[in-house]
Amino acid sequence: MTITLVAFHLILPSFIIWFTWICHPINSEVYQQN
Repeated sequence: MTITLVAFHLILPSFIIWFTWICHPINSEVYQQN
């Protein structure tokens, strides 16, 4: 495995988790306000 491939498999899942973690509280707040 190349460094690029390793970095891709490490960064991509982390980015997806981070993106979901950031968006979920925002959606929860909007849902509670409505």
